[in-house]
Amino acid sequence: MKYKDYEFPQTPSKIEILSNTNVSKSPVFDGNSVVENVSVNPVTVKCTGEFFGKEGRECCDMIQNLLKQSDAGWLFAPELSPVKAFLTSFSYSKGVDKNSISYVLEFTECCDSSKGTAVINYTVCRAGENAFDIANRCSIDVETVMRLNDFISPFDINEGDKVMIK
Repeated sequence: MKYKDYEFPQTPSKIEILSNTNVSKSPVFDGNSVVENVSVNPVTVKCTGEFFGKEGRECCDMIQNLLKQSDAGWLFAPELSPVKAFLTSFSYSKGVDKNSISYVLEFTECCDSSKGTAVINYTVCRAGENAFDIANRCSIDVETVMRLNDFISPFDINEGDKVMIK
């Protein structure tokens, strides 16, 4: 495994990758809910392992210095596509009965600020929807939907049509 210019003397014994999203749940008039994906959270990579011998302390010092750096760097790890990330936590402990240091590292993917929040001006019409349904689902009035899209009738919408809402 490698992070920035530091190459680990041995691959961590465990690499855990967490990817998740944020969803929005909105009630609709028929008693059901609509669930939509709002955003993707940064990938988190957690590594656990051990350093052995007298070099273990030097490895801990190197990682401690990496943690103090405020910039992101490239993380290369087995079973993971290269990801630009921040080293966000580091802990270690030395066992008294063996010549090793156990460690836990956590990296958080660097997300460009331009990708942080997107303004979505439209929605896509679902099967059986009309302008009234879309207005209700998007919490806007039907007049706005009609005006932004130049619809002749609230029923002139087909499944898959892009409908402006802002």
